[in-house]
Amino acid sequence: MYRDEPIGGAEHQTWFSSAMSDHEDRIHRIALIQNAPSGVMSLAHIDRVSGVAEWGGYLAPHVTRGVGHGRQLLESSMAFARDEVGLSRLVVEVLEINQSA
Repeated sequence: MYRDEPIGGAEHQTWFSSAMSDHEDRIHRIALIQNAPSGVMSLAHIDRVSGVAEWGGYLAPHVTRGVGHGRQLLESSMAFARDEVGLSRLVVEVLEINQSA
């Protein structure tokens, strides 16, 4: 999220292998658009006592921008966080250069 350098295949694979296992303080899910893998959603630093987590969402490069897919990812993530994880608040950090967010 905060890197400018390209990420290699091996590093992606290491992250993906770790992300496929839920942990007490973090959860990742693959985002689907029209039943095709199209990005990822993450809940991090989950505090189940206070019902708060940090949210992150990423659309794959092939996904069309400007047609609501990012909003769809956020809304489905909020429903998942509320209904499946029992959270009441998500914290999101948006970089200034990401005007559409």
